[in-house]
Amino acid sequence: PKYASTLSVFILVAFIAALYASIPSRRYPFSQKIIEFTWKQRDSADFHRPPRRLETDQDRRQLLATQFRLHSGFYPETHPSRPYLVSIDETGAFVQTVEYGHEDHPLSRLTDLREPRDIEREAVFFFIVPKTNGGKIKTLMTNCYNLRRAEKREDPESYKFIGGVINIDTQTLQGIAKAQSNNVIDSGLVDVFATSYFFEGMLLFKPQHKGRAFTILQHPVRRAESLYHSRDSSLEGLELSGYLESPNYIDNWVVRSLTNDKRGNLTEDHFLVAKGILAQKFLVGIAEYFEETIKRLETYYEWSEANNEGCVTNYLEKQRAEEEETPRTIERGSYEWELVTGKDKFDLMLYYYALELFAKQGSTMFHRPYVDKAGKPIDFAELKRKEMLKKKLLDSLFGP
Repeated sequence: PKYASTLSVFILVAFIAALYASIPSRRYPFSQKIIEFTWKQRDSADFHRPPRRLETDQDRRQLLATQFRLHSGFYPETHPSRPYLVSIDETGAFVQTVEYGHEDHPLSRLTDLREPRDIEREAVFFFIVPKTNGGKIKTLMTNCYNLRRAEKREDPESYKFIGGVINIDTQTLQGIAKAQSNNVIDSGLVDVFATSYFFEGMLLFKPQHKGRAFTILQHPVRRAESLYHSRDSSLEGLELSGYLESPNYIDNWVVRSLTNDKRGNLTEDHFLVAKGILAQKFLVGIAEYFEETIKRLETYYEWSEANNEGCVTNYLEKQRAEEEETPRTIERGSYEWELVTGKDKFDLMLYYYALELFAKQGSTMFHRPYVDKAGKPIDFAELKRKEMLKKKLLDSLFGP
């Protein structure tokens, strides 16, 4: 009986241990389903996590920056076109996080590129990259298309039209803040809001009265060249290389603007976020293809010449003649060229990506053919046919 009792206890312990060991394998599928449901719910269109705040002393610290990031420190990474909005304090810690799609997220104030038009609840948002044909576009808007845009012409600001534009400042932070507080977007007086402040400019719009955005990009070397020629008189004595090395020259201006990271080191994540925003929110124009860009703007926004037929053509011909006389001071492969492309590495990468977008948007939205480097249209059906013939030939020679 003594040994029988010991054996019974041993068998009971072994049974319990086996049962316990089997529990994780039984629970795993159930846990996996919970995880899958959570992520499906998170990714659904009607699921928006509210802004998350840390209930700590960090909430009372001074915020130094509000930026778009791929990850927030609280949640996993997201797609580059749907970045988190994070507020950062002086320690570099995240104080507040807003997920893409939430009403407090600034990108919700811009339409997606291919979202159906709703003219009654939209206005045009022109994000101006300095020295990249912004002035030319504004001239065409006013003189040829008769569009009502905001631009300060005199003090004090007012809803008065002066020279075809409404006298409201959208080119300074103070002016944008004032226009936002005065609820200019709901006045119905402005067709186009043009500014070089991307993040702050978005705040002029509302989720129920959105901006439909476009921008024009240029090769960073050519933009740096233009900035140098129009530099402040206090920098008149600087050589081009000295100007590029000075604090007055802001590297990677476009990527910094799109991610709202105005200082500090940039990373590959910043570039990915800028790419995502550009692809999802912007009709992309290219300064080197200015006339084609104008045609696309006319089609996309349904602009037409008001009362002066031939206005656009005449203006473009005049601009073309002026550009031919503009000297190029930076030669490809020169020290200055390498200096700019090194300092503006992320802007250069974004420019090349913008060229891809320009081609894709042209093909899918404006029925423009893809072209090769010589300007000859690319016949993708023919390329595919040749590739299949090549594959058949190789299979016949070497086997599948």
